[in-house]
Amino acid sequence: MIEPIAGHDFTKEAEQPHIVYKGSPGESERLGSVARDLCDVSVDTTRVIAKRSPNPRKRALAKPNRAKSYTLELLIVLDKSLLDYHRKFDVENYAAGLFHDASLGVHMQLAIVRIIRLEVEENEMNLSMSQDAGTTLRRFQEWQRSMNPADDSHPNHHDCALLISKLDICVSRDLCGFTGTSTIAGTCDPTRGAAIVRDAGLPTGYHIAHQIGHTQGLAFCLEDEQQDHRFPSAEMLPGVMYNGDDQCRLLYRTDARQCDMGITCETLRCAVPGGGCVSARKPPAEGTPCGEKRWCYQMKCLMVGERPGATDGGWGTWSSWSGCSRTCGSGVSHSVRSCNRPPPSGGGSYCIGDRKRHKICATNPCDVGTPSFRDVQCAEFDDWVFPEDGKTHRWLTYNLPEDLRASENPCALYCRSETNLVTSLRPKVVDGTTCYRGIRDICIGGVCKEIPCDLNMESTAVEDVCGVCKGDSTSCTLKQGTLSFAAQPRLKKITDAPAGSRNIRVEMAEPAKSRIVVRSRSTKTVLIDGNRLGMFDVPGSKAWLGTIRPRQGALSVPGPVTEDLVILVLPKENVTLKYSLGLKRRTRRKPEFSWDFIDWGKCSAGCGPGEQISKARCVEKIGGLVDDSFCSHLARPDAKVRPCNEASCMPR
Repeated sequence: MIEPIAGHDFTKEAEQPHIVYKGSPGESERLGSVARDLCDVSVDTTRVIAKRSPNPRKRALAKPNRAKSYTLELLIVLDKSLLDYHRKFDVENYAAGLFHDASLGVHMQLAIVRIIRLEVEENEMNLSMSQDAGTTLRRFQEWQRSMNPADDSHPNHHDCALLISKLDICVSRDLCGFTGTSTIAGTCDPTRGAAIVRDAGLPTGYHIAHQIGHTQGLAFCLEDEQQDHRFPSAEMLPGVMYNGDDQCRLLYRTDARQCDMGITCETLRCAVPGGGCVSARKPPAEGTPCGEKRWCYQMKCLMVGERPGATDGGWGTWSSWSGCSRTCGSGVSHSVRSCNRPPPSGGGSYCIGDRKRHKICATNPCDVGTPSFRDVQCAEFDDWVFPEDGKTHRWLTYNLPEDLRASENPCALYCRSETNLVTSLRPKVVDGTTCYRGIRDICIGGVCKEIPCDLNMESTAVEDVCGVCKGDSTSCTLKQGTLSFAAQPRLKKITDAPAGSRNIRVEMAEPAKSRIVVRSRSTKTVLIDGNRLGMFDVPGSKAWLGTIRPRQGALSVPGPVTEDLVILVLPKENVTLKYSLGLKRRTRRKPEFSWDFIDWGKCSAGCGPGEQISKARCVEKIGGLVDDSFCSHLARPDAKVRPCNEASCMPR
């Protein structure tokens, strides 16, 4: 048996160490290939690590903060070698039951959308069958794609295809006896979502569940609800129809039988002539006799007829709030609950809903001059010996360039050394760390989340152009523009910011070796000289100066400022800047609201064809985006959908 090493972090290393459990001495020699209970998996390491990274665009089926219900739509294909051996075949219900087990940690439905029986010897797929696992898997992947309707809403569309065969599965001429083969993280990929399982009697249900488990990597195609597919379900437990002796004969050979001694519901043990009593390394089927008037059910020996009913899981109470992740600058506190009142049992459903909730804490600004929270986390590695050069370094924050933000995880801890080495030192930063400097986004659980302006995680509050949370954009007059300056050694004025100005924003359009400067109009005192980044004090407000990408400066002053300021630039290179601010107005105008489409969401597919959605947002005629509540009296138009194609998928 083979399994990954517990605790190994696939996001940090390309290797995938496994533990191999060897059978009893001489067992393989006595029993031949059937004694090996192994599976073969095809791995594209780069793709797998990417899918297992904390990148929110590539969500794996790890335990999420919100428990969802997933539906895996499955195509089952039975080849002729299997049909010739079994005239009646019913392991699909058995495999489906394994995905209801509470140990999975998510609610998974296995929906069989189609069963194809390859009765004709000359069938294309029958002719493609061979003992070469890799070749057969590739051929099956191509064949199942041709059988799969492209439309996900089609009743016969499948997320994963399963081929069950009686043929032995080999990875080389001398290495056979594998129970199945599949490609890791292939589900939801139309070219790779396939698995092959060798029939081994009733334990085939476990092998099916095992191989399907290998294919799980992305969850997006599992979130659609299943169509109304109705298939007959076996009422009689399989172990009643096929007792322990039958299962041993199906698994090994026709003269095998269940061992008389040590009958247990945890492991099926079979007596094979010339081989002694061997462990099948899997439990007997449900309903297998385990004593006088007793049968196996859920790996326990119970009275015949005793079959505990399915109990759906229920959420327990929320825990108390944790301590804040930061002492200033907006940290995060969390509370958790477990699916344990009651825990799911007997195939009952896992809980659906939030397993963890968060709230913002420690919202007081950090003192001017203190290191950024990312700098603090990078500095924790100052005593670490960097394996590339065997030396220690001083590490500071590295801000991801904008062109990399779409493909890299913004919540990974990227740091740069004093020698300009750049690396990711942690797969995710501490909760409360900003995703991008200067934007109201923070990392929670390794995922970048936009925090509403009222700092309430459950809120949809929007800041208006005047910098007022849930404002209607009428408390100020918007001033904005774009200016370009040629390289010169003198300060040039961008704009005045009179007392009362709010939401002052300045941003370089492109990277340039230039500095943004803030000066008091009355005293000519330089408040921000542009030589260093961080938080600063200006009259009446905090100000933030940073970069949205290397050498591309940005300034943000929430305001309102209490003195007249002048915003300037020292253009050491040609530079173009965009600016905007809300000026104080004496009288408020009457706002005009309407629904409008102002942006598109991310493409649903990281590569290949996908969809983008644009939802209507509430806008004010002059001020732009405002809180949706201002348009509540107007009918909201339906969302718009358009096709997208981020990039071509890698050949496989």
